[in-house]
Amino acid sequence: MKLRTRLSRFGLTGMLLLTGVILTAVLGNLWPSSFQLSNAWADDVSTSSDALAAAVVAQQHEIAALIEQLGNPQYADRRRAERQLIQFGFEAFDALKDAEDHDDLEIATRARYLVQLISVELMRPHDPPKVRSLLTRYKNSSALHRLGVIERLARMPDDIGLEGLCRIVRYEKSQKFSKRAAFTIIAVHATVNEAIARREKTMRTALGRSVRPGAQWLFAYLQTLHDPSSRHAQWQRLVRIEQTSVGESSSESHDDLLASLLYTIGGLHLDLGDHEAAEKYSQQAFHIAEGAVAHHSRMASFFLIGHGRFAWAEREYRSILDLVHPDSTEARNASLRLAGMFHDQLQDLDAATVLQETMEKRSPRRRISQSTLAHMEYLFAEHNARQDDRAKQREHLDKAVALDPTNADVLIAMYRLPDVDEAYRAKTVHLIQAAAATFDKGIKASPNTTAWNQWAWLICNTEGDFKKAIKFSHRSVETVSKLAMHSQIEIPYTAADEAGYLDTLGHCYYAQGEYENAVKYQQQAAYLMPHSKIIGRQLDVFKTALADAQR
Repeated sequence: MKLRTRLSRFGLTGMLLLTGVILTAVLGNLWPSSFQLSNAWADDVSTSSDALAAAVVAQQHEIAALIEQLGNPQYADRRRAERQLIQFGFEAFDALKDAEDHDDLEIATRARYLVQLISVELMRPHDPPKVRSLLTRYKNSSALHRLGVIERLARMPDDIGLEGLCRIVRYEKSQKFSKRAAFTIIAVHATVNEAIARREKTMRTALGRSVRPGAQWLFAYLQTLHDPSSRHAQWQRLVRIEQTSVGESSSESHDDLLASLLYTIGGLHLDLGDHEAAEKYSQQAFHIAEGAVAHHSRMASFFLIGHGRFAWAEREYRSILDLVHPDSTEARNASLRLAGMFHDQLQDLDAATVLQETMEKRSPRRRISQSTLAHMEYLFAEHNARQDDRAKQREHLDKAVALDPTNADVLIAMYRLPDVDEAYRAKTVHLIQAAAATFDKGIKASPNTTAWNQWAWLICNTEGDFKKAIKFSHRSVETVSKLAMHSQIEIPYTAADEAGYLDTLGHCYYAQGEYENAVKYQQQAAYLMPHSKIIGRQLDVFKTALADAQR
């Protein structure tokens, strides 16, 4: 049974006549304090001109009256009301969305029809060019790509994508994407008071009087920042409301949304220092669709890691490893992704151990790929390097290169080994040249982002033609940026993919001694992957080099 949140039953006209604090008071029975205005916002409202306030009320009254006319017995009157509501456009959008639950079935049906007809333009003339570009792509993209746009808008510097995200929350016809935009805003929240105040004003202006679930979550988020003591009952109420709803397309998508909401609330409490509440919400999230391997994988790979919730992501991955057979593709993928997460957080021993334990559980008859074994040896070598155990580091690197002589990371680590003899150095350089030739051959046969990036990454971290590396890296970055939003490819590149290619470009410029460009592109990578310790650490290196060069 589909249950939807109802604002009230006292009549649409009366509801639309409520403004500002009056609306807050009426909504209090559902969300006691989530709609209260901050002092700064209240000052803005109080200084609005009487003429403007009267115009807003008059417009709301007219829209409400027209919506009531949708149920008029006379066909001509109904059609006239429809045409006028369409002319109002997005000004009527919120009221029509609420009217989808009208007691009068005729009004509810026509309201749903009009919501589909009204084309709300997500872009505004004052949007920065990059925001306009993303919102244009959002409008023309498939479902998977829209998620990528939402994430990119949230990661833009100085919150320049926030207003556009709020418009998605308010006007996106799909509740699924409206909700995703909302909890992405919360997950990427500010921690500095000035930034919080600026965010609040942007959000309240862009969201207006929207009563959509995503908007309710954002108002609750703002209130949590103002009054943490009120947060528990408020969030529990909103979670219960969401639990009673039914996913738009499938129970699978609904499970993802509900778990993401719970993890988002948990993350907010964690950032506010309430570890007990954070763990409670994260446990609730984990048990949503518990045992569904694909769900656990999506939550870890596409939500938790991107928002820096690594302990919770580890729990999701380990649940997969407990659920599936060690020989399965699911076990291989989960172990590789968990190892990748550990490596990115500079926990190389944990990363190597995950792969080792998974491989030891596999049936003896199942062949393990040479590249996976080489990667495991490389991770052990990285751990030994951090322990300053050069003998063991070299031992693992030698094993790794014997398993996969084209593994760029292994070759780079060998090249950087200190205190090696000339024979070992010559052997390493020969292997690098051979791998580069292999990559070059692949590029000529079939130019692609992976081949360009591999060649550039290997050369810029060792020796060779740095200008060519920059050229290849630029090609990969530009191609991935376009493909990330291309509506025709089945699985789009994620923000993490794009960050990886930008990280390569930053390294290429660093190798060439162009430190300003190195910082520029590494900073872009850090915006897309703000929780990556590897990317963040390298950004510090590039910044230091730039500062030294400018002295």
